[in-house]
Amino acid sequence: MTFMALLALDDPSNLNNTFGAVLIGLVVVAIFYGITCVQTYIYYITFPNDGPVLKSLIAFLWILDSLQLALVTHMLYHYLIKNYGNPSELGIIVWSFPTGTIITTIMNDGIIRCIYARRIWTLTKNKWSTGIVLVLTLAVVAGWIATSVHVFQSKTFEGLARIRTLISVCYSGVAFTDSVIAVILCANLLSRRSGFKKTDSQLQTLIKYAIHTALLTSIVAIASLITFLAMPHNLIYVATLITLPKLFLNSLLATLNARERLRERFDNIESVHLSKLPGGISVSSRSGSDPASSHHQVQPMMFDIGCVKVDKEQVQTRDLEDLDSFVKLPGHRKAVEAGADREADFKL
Repeated sequence: MTFMALLALDDPSNLNNTFGAVLIGLVVVAIFYGITCVQTYIYYITFPNDGPVLKSLIAFLWILDSLQLALVTHMLYHYLIKNYGNPSELGIIVWSFPTGTIITTIMNDGIIRCIYARRIWTLTKNKWSTGIVLVLTLAVVAGWIATSVHVFQSKTFEGLARIRTLISVCYSGVAFTDSVIAVILCANLLSRRSGFKKTDSQLQTLIKYAIHTALLTSIVAIASLITFLAMPHNLIYVATLITLPKLFLNSLLATLNARERLRERFDNIESVHLSKLPGGISVSSRSGSDPASSHHQVQPMMFDIGCVKVDKEQVQTRDLEDLDSFVKLPGHRKAVEAGADREADFKL
């Protein structure tokens, strides 16, 4: 049974898996939007020293996210309120539906995945890994923009059957790109294991964040693909599609806000004498009266978490996201005596 034939029947229950499904999707989107607002607020009050570029991007993403919610609301208002009792209008695509798809493309692929690509470049300095992610991202962006143009031109939901292959490729591209990003991040983090239990524990936490982020968005994208292919004459796939941008933005915000929890976990790291670490540094201390014991020489070392600087009693490490934020490692303070007059740089 075609979409228009389904809506032409007198039984109101036929709306259950069409606009009823989209209505349920809107409720879920509104819930995620509330979580987005809370996470955005937490981000700005917790990390006021982040770079202006990142803070501006988060603000812009929040505006786009709000606009996407408004467009979905307008779409349902148009069909369920404005055209109540007019089934002939229910099969015609309103402008807010493809416009929302473009907004989603800008959010997910134009900005958020580029942030992940930058993270990959910062961690790996590998042109091939970064290039693969960017090429996949651009391909998905081009696919969704082409889809939106066809939706504008088709004007009916039945017309989407003509671009069935293109939509399927776009859904598959979303899931595949997210999986590639997760694999690259996890492989790089695994290569940084040092053998120190506490350090490796932090790496495992970051790996879990990378996997969970990709897994959640990939599952929803695959679910949208399956429902579109299996049930092309209803709108259940639209209900899953409109939740994707909320998942992407919440995953990004959760990753950024997790830095505070990582800092708290780092606060509990036990001190390690620098002389016992592989390699080492050169640290000078003037505590005590014995000149012979005031200077300890060790060689430069490689540290797994990030760029670390030892300065007097404080040790800082650059966050793995390298988004202009720092995470303290107070657990190492005991390794450097107060009044140290030299600095030592740990570099990746």
